Amino acid sequence: MSFFPLVVPEICLPCLEHQWSTPGSTVCRPATYLALPWANNFVITLMVVKAFLVLIVVFVALLFLARRQTPMLQACGASLSILALVGLATMCCSVFLFVAHPSDLICQLQQPFFTGALSTCLSSFLVKSLRIVACTAFPQQLGSCTHWLITQGGRLLVLLLLLVQVLFCTMFVRASPLLSQKLTTMNITTLTISLSCSIDRIIEFSIMFGYNALLVLMSFMCFFLSPKPVHQYNLARDITFAMLIFLSAWIVFIPCYASVTGQDKALIQAAITLISCLSVLVVAFLPKCSILLFKPELNTPELFATYLLGSLGQKGIRSKCQVKE
Repeated sequence: MSFFPLVVPEICLPCLEHQWSTPGSTVCRPATYLALPWANNFVITLMVVKAFLVLIVVFVALLFLARRQTPMLQACGASLSILALVGLATMCCSVFLFVAHPSDLICQLQQPFFTGALSTCLSSFLVKSLRIVACTAFPQQLGSCTHWLITQGGRLLVLLLLLVQVLFCTMFVRASPLLSQKLTTMNITTLTISLSCSIDRIIEFSIMFGYNALLVLMSFMCFFLSPKPVHQYNLARDITFAMLIFLSAWIVFIPCYASVTGQDKALIQAAITLISCLSVLVVAFLPKCSILLFKPELNTPELFATYLLGSLGQKGIRSKCQVKE
């Protein structure tokens, strides 16, 4: 007599919702969501760079505030320069939103917070560029609308440009689904999921960033409309190179961002944000800091006469630097 073992066929049952099982396992487990950790070496490096940049921006802003009555800062617009620095500092601080476990609020603020800070900086540069064009290309027509743009009208224009971006950001936030809603409907196919704020509304996202790209291009085009003053400091050059470097950095960002997934997207955007902030700070503000600190003999009304002619008026500049007709 022989005995045969009783073979019980395996029966596979589906796991419950939001659970998964590894191959060969008989136990279903809930999925684990992994976020970009603070202890990541690359994140630590970004935070150190961010702190360094914010300190430099604060120092430059305080320097500009203390020397705001000097000819150079009157010519380039001290208030607009400080506003641009505030935008840069806010951009640097936006990298905090790309690290650690995201929530509904963080995902709603992540892109609009960064985009709004960027618009603050770019709007200031654009208005400064328009002022430069008005002073250099139309020196004999500094009256009525042109003079209004050069003086108090510039602040209103910056506010208008920012309100337009606020509208686009509001559209993006209202159209984007909440992270918690996406997690409840997510199809779980693995035990570990890289959790990050995804961009689901491409059209609204493109409008936000496209608007900033338009501000960059308009500032860049002003360089071709503003002739260089003879034997004077060329304020348009600083803005032009800053916008060119900024535009190049974000052109590189697009294919890099599209080629990665999950947490790497947050790292790429945070890194490009700090790189662009550093580039604008070095190109647009470092030359002016150099004059204020190390070359005060260049900070004279004569070297900025054309720009002061628009910002102070013909009578004011003639009384300050005695420009001969």
